[in-house]
Amino acid sequence: MASGLESVVRSGALPRPRFAIGAFAFRMLALAYEVSSITLASVATGAAYHVAAYGDAGPLGAYAGLGLLEAALYIMPFLLRDEYRVQDFLDGRRSPSRVFLFWNYAFLYLAMIGFLSKTTDDFSRGWVLLFYVVGLAMVMAGESMIRLTLRQSMRRGLVSMRRVMLVGAEDEIGRMAREMADRQSGVRVVAVAVLPEHSRHSDGAEAREALDVALAAAVADARALKAEDIVILTDWSRSDLIARVTDAFATLPVAMHLGATGVIGRFSEARVARIGAATALSLTEPPLGPAQRLVKRTFGVGVAEFQ
Repeated sequence: MASGLESVVRSGALPRPRFAIGAFAFRMLALAYEVSSITLASVATGAAYHVAAYGDAGPLGAYAGLGLLEAALYIMPFLLRDEYRVQDFLDGRRSPSRVFLFWNYAFLYLAMIGFLSKTTDDFSRGWVLLFYVVGLAMVMAGESMIRLTLRQSMRRGLVSMRRVMLVGAEDEIGRMAREMADRQSGVRVVAVAVLPEHSRHSDGAEAREALDVALAAAVADARALKAEDIVILTDWSRSDLIARVTDAFATLPVAMHLGATGVIGRFSEARVARIGAATALSLTEPPLGPAQRLVKRTFGVGVAEFQ
C-alpha cells in the first residue's frame, strides 16, 4: 500500500471502546425513541387538555392507544423506505419537509380510521389539534437530537461504523478515502487494494494474471479485516473489470458498491431506477404524483374534521 494511502486509512482509526452500538441496535433505539416520544406527547397533551377543560386527567389509556396508533402510522413510511439507518440520519435524507409530510399523512390516516370506526366524537377536537402541534414539534426536535447525538457518539467511537474496503486506481482510492475521512458518514476505510494499472486498461493474458493476483490478495485482506462493504473505483464503462472484481469477492459476506462520487456529486438521493426497459440512475426524488398531491390537499379536510 502506498504511504499516502496508509496515512489516510490510519486517520480513520477510532478508539476501541468496550461497548459500541451496532447498526441494528441503532435502528431499534431510533424506532423506540420515536414511538415513545409520540406516545408520550399524546398522553401528556391529552392529560393537560383534560385537566384544563374538565379538572381531571381523563382516559390516559385511550390517549396512549391513540398515540401508539399515530406512531405506527408515522414510522411505517420510513420503515418501508428503510430510512432508519445511520447513513440516512447523517446524510439528511430524513429532511424536515419529509418529516412534516409523513406526520401529516399519519394524521390524515388517523382521521380516516376515526371516521370509519365512528370514534371521532370520543376525543376532544381541541386535544387532537394540540397533539398534532406538540407531536410534530417533538418528532422534528427528535430528528435533530438523534443526528447530533449520533455524530457525538461517532466521534467518541460509541457507534460501530461500516468497515469499507476500496478497490481501484490509487488516485481514486485516495480521493474517496479522504472524502470518507473528512465526513462523518458512518463508514471507516479499513483497507485498500490498488489494482495494477495495466490491468485496468488491457485485457491481455499478462494483465489478467496480474489482476488475479491483486484480487486474491484483496480478498484475503477483506476477510482478515472483516470488511463489510467493497467499493469499486473504476471507469463505469469497464463492465468486464467490474464483473471480475465482483466475482472475486463473491465468496465473502460483503456488499458490493460501484463508486460514483464523480458522477452524482452532491445528489445524496440518487437511486437506481427502471425507466421502461432501461436502467438509470435517478439523481433526485420524483415530484409528487397525483395521489400524493390529492392526499396533501385533502389533509386540510382531515384537520377540519376535528375543528
